[in-house]
Amino acid sequence: MAYQGKPLKKEETFKNVRPSPLYQSCYPHDWDINKIAYYFLFESTSEISNRLAESLRLTVDRWQKSWSNDSTRPILEMRKGINFAVIIDTRFEEMDAIELNGEGLIIAKALEKSALTSQEIAKNTDLDEPTVIKICNDLVNENLLLEVDNKFFWLPVSEKV
Repeated sequence: MAYQGKPLKKEETFKNVRPSPLYQSCYPHDWDINKIAYYFLFESTSEISNRLAESLRLTVDRWQKSWSNDSTRPILEMRKGINFAVIIDTRFEEMDAIELNGEGLIIAKALEKSALTSQEIAKNTDLDEPTVIKICNDLVNENLLLEVDNKFFWLPVSEKV
């Protein structure tokens, strides 16, 4: 397996953790590659249960079927009005129509073009950071935002006009 990111701590779930062999061709042999590597290889010692594996397989099958033809493809789309937007979401069992206005709409517009931290959103929108964090957490819970490495990614696409 390969891992990209911060160096892994040796824990029970990983063994034989080592920097990618590519570093050996780029850096002098006397450098401690473990301290500068960004890509690691490792073996996982953890296993998932058969029940969890079957549940995952069924979820993936259902997801693949939902994308199998244009008429049933899930939609996650933002339709904008003057001072509001409506999110159409058909990714789950039932269609959802979520209205955004006020601070939620301000944050959605700020995140449409690029992922931002809560501090960057606050700076770009003149909203205070606690408000930004609360609204972003609500949007994460609604499955409209994804948070990765303290950055928020806006998931809905804007309706094509």
